[in-house]
Parts: sequence; structure tokens; C-alpha cells
Amino acid sequence: MRDCWHLLACPREGDRRERYLPRGEREPEAAYRRRLEAALPSGFFRDALRSFAGMLASSHWRELPASCRR
Repeated sequence: MRDCWHLLACPREGDRRERYLPRGEREPEAAYRRRLEAALPSGFFRDALRSFAGMLASSHWRELPASCRR
């Protein structure tokens, strides 16, 4: 949720795009870096990501999954 809210640029952990966009097996490093730089949500997708992250974060959880605890 945090990664979506911060649009993959978490203030404490830096750029999170590499976590979600792994480098291809034979992808040249320069091509991978260009792909990462271009991978920023915009327009409708940016707004949808933030909306859904906000909805998930505001829900009352009885048994919060370990991946969401922090």
C-alpha cells in the first residue's frame, strides 16, 4: 500500500521500481535503466493507485497480514 501511495518512490526506502520491474534475463543494463526511468504511473493510473492505496489503508483490519504491518 505504501509503495502505491508514494507512487513507487518511498521516502524512507528510495526508489521501489526495481522491486516490481525486474531486469530481463538478457536485457542490457542501459535498456533496463531507461525502462525504469519511464515506469512512472501518470494520469488515470496514478490517481487509481493512490485511491486504492488510500482505501486499503483506511480500512479497519482485525487480522492485519504481516506484509502490511509497519
